[in-house]
Amino acid sequence: MNVLITGCAGFIGYSLIEELIKKNKYKITGVDNLNNMNNDLKIKKKYIKLQLGDVLKTAASTKKINKFVGKYKKINISQGINAFVKWYKSYDK
Repeated sequence: MNVLITGCAGFIGYSLIEELIKKNKYKITGVDNLNNMNNDLKIKKKYIKLQLGDVLKTAASTKKINKFVGKYKKINISQGINAFVKWYKSYDK
């Protein structure tokens, strides 16, 4: 079965891919715009023309989740990956 995972470089997308790989029955394609990673990794983006279904504008808001979760600290990708790996190694024993 073919599976497309959007946001694959983020925690949730990456974790989902890891679980699907374990099942060994999926052909996985991952995409991510890497918006939060450009400064840390010096990534060069190659943009393509808009595709059918692309969202140009949204009315989505993160106000409610920010109230629920509270303030969070922004860290660079290297720190985030190191923290995730440390957590994952301690969690997946």
